[in-house]
Amino acid sequence: LITVTLARLALSPVYRTHREQLPPRQWVQVFAIGAFFTGAIWGLYVPLFAPSSTTLGLGMAVLWPCGIAAGALAAYTIVPFVFFALVVPMLGAPSIYLLASHEPPIQLTGVGMACFFAFLALVVTLSYRSQRAHLITILTNTRLTRELESRHAAIQRLNSELEERVADRTR
Repeated sequence: LITVTLARLALSPVYRTHREQLPPRQWVQVFAIGAFFTGAIWGLYVPLFAPSSTTLGLGMAVLWPCGIAAGALAAYTIVPFVFFALVVPMLGAPSIYLLASHEPPIQLTGVGMACFFAFLALVVTLSYRSQRAHLITILTNTRLTRELESRHAAIQRLNSELEERVADRTR
């Protein structure tokens, strides 16, 4: 985890100094790759700690990545691709691991984790749609406001010209 975090931090100045050299979509892809590896490392907590843990240990091994995934929801809602790159290995793979167990309590934990993953996927999808619609509305309103200001200025100019003509005729 430290290695992946340090690698991601090392790329931060590269992004700042070379931001213009790659289109934003490619930077998002690089960021998503880092998120994927981070999610994979957090996802390893379940297979590493679940087999030998007590019920409390299993719960902690599951709750830790679930909490991180819930926090990532707020940060990555606007870029669902990155959210899924992080959360699929963090929650999806461990859910499958737990579901493959032969012990019913562990399988039930896997069902819970899979349900939480599905819930987060639904929330991030709906939140993204809502935020996207909101941003489109803001951009549309900004464009319409500029257009209205431009027309208003043109109307004021025409009104001034008309007032000058009327004043010239009445003299």
